[in-house]
Amino acid sequence: MLWAVGMQLYLLYVGTRTLRQVSLISVCMFCLNAHCAAAVPGIDARVFYAINSTRNTFFNGASLVLYDAVWLSPVLYTYSLGYGHFKQDEGARTFGKIGLASTASSLVLVQTMKYVVQRERPAVSLRHVRGSYAPGLLAFLLPPEKYSCPSQTAALAASQAIVWGTAYPDWQRWLVALALLNGWAGIYEGADYPLDVVAGYAVGAGSAFAAMALMKTYSPKLDIRNASVRAPIIIITRNF
Repeated sequence: MLWAVGMQLYLLYVGTRTLRQVSLISVCMFCLNAHCAAAVPGIDARVFYAINSTRNTFFNGASLVLYDAVWLSPVLYTYSLGYGHFKQDEGARTFGKIGLASTASSLVLVQTMKYVVQRERPAVSLRHVRGSYAPGLLAFLLPPEKYSCPSQTAALAASQAIVWGTAYPDWQRWLVALALLNGWAGIYEGADYPLDVVAGYAVGAGSAFAAMALMKTYSPKLDIRNASVRAPIIIITRNF
């Protein structure tokens, strides 16, 4: 199990250089994770308790921010799309399209897998779980969200690390660090098991690579590696 986790984290770091290979390997690694979760549930629970039981005030605040921070990027993608249309900025419009496509594909894949796997969240299935996780609006809108595997927030974090990291290669290591911290936050808040998080990384990375590859195949202009494709929020802040 540990080598599988390490391999996926490595893939997240170098994946922007090998799109097709990582997309395929991510799917294979998700299948491996599912096998591991069935074979060693005790190890998964023990790792969960080790992380979830380590509490302090700083961690409590940081985990809340990090867990919900993944919803900021879809807002920025939408803003990029609107900004591009309003300002006739094709690069911003393309960035918004690619970001929203990767987010949508991640949501569809994760919710479908949750419905199939139906693994109860640790806050429901385990005793003495600490954290502030509670079903929110997303669980109301998407009933499979009440299940934990794969983690939706981890999938979005990985997807965003790939999209932003491809557009801004200098940021890759920091984006991967944020994705890892989001996974930690999900465990700390009692929402996800460790393998749910790793499975989320695999699905999110795979869906992002697939979305970018399909859009580039449809139109060469929809290539996030194009120098003109940029988030308008970055353009605006650089003007100050």
